[in-house]
Amino acid sequence: MRIIEVEGPEDIRTADPDLVDSYLDFHVVNGAVITARFGDRRTDEGARRAPAAAFPGREVVQLDVTRLRGGGGGIHCATMQEPRP
Repeated sequence: MRIIEVEGPEDIRTADPDLVDSYLDFHVVNGAVITARFGDRRTDEGARRAPAAAFPGREVVQLDVTRLRGGGGGIHCATMQEPRP
């Protein structure tokens, strides 16, 4: 097992205390890894390199998650199944 450290963002786009500011809520899809981008140039780039190292051969796509995270969820949470009504 290999541990890859990922520093969290220091400079985020919102002061909302409900914002979950973690890069580790990502989603692996065919040929890519979808991860967060918070607008902190230094840590966003480090967070792009980490899944690239962990998932060689997959494209790393970073998305601005400000609005999504404001609801208390993240990329992985938003991709989860919904129960049938």
